[in-house]
Amino acid sequence: MALQLSLSASFEDLQVSSREYVDAVYDVFVRDLISSRARWMPNGGEVSCRRQPEVEGRHAIFWHCVSAGDGDEEARLVDFNRCRRIHWIRPMINEFNSIYPGKGDGSLHWWVSGRRLQNPRYILATGDYGFVVMVDQRSTYAMLVTAYHVDRRRRREKFKSECEDYWSAHS
Repeated sequence: MALQLSLSASFEDLQVSSREYVDAVYDVFVRDLISSRARWMPNGGEVSCRRQPEVEGRHAIFWHCVSAGDGDEEARLVDFNRCRRIHWIRPMINEFNSIYPGKGDGSLHWWVSGRRLQNPRYILATGDYGFVVMVDQRSTYAMLVTAYHVDRRRRREKFKSECEDYWSAHS
């Protein structure tokens, strides 16, 4: 029997085991990002999700998005704040697609990282910079890199500054 996940409820309120909760969160991940791939407007491709190395039979990128800590995915610990937001990834990508190449109205911020990376890294952020989705663009597709809740005010301010700098240079 699959748990019907109420994504607005906290893990503690659901009265289920952490295993059942993570299973339900994974079902949302698969529904939103694997079974039906999101389009990626900058190159017309699709957003792919890194599967290997799997952790407990699940995509590696899933573990990266719902856990915190240093090291590889297997060493990271489940972060229930990240889990609660897994269903934000697809709508944020969809919103990005609807405003690209424009800046948008401020409910979603996006910019291309100024770091010297092999591929352009797009960063999508909520209006308050409290949740980010990072996507690397490849020639014919895009790759979800991570998505996470930004709990530190200083980190949110840094993202805001990066976004403002990008748009100052590209307006």
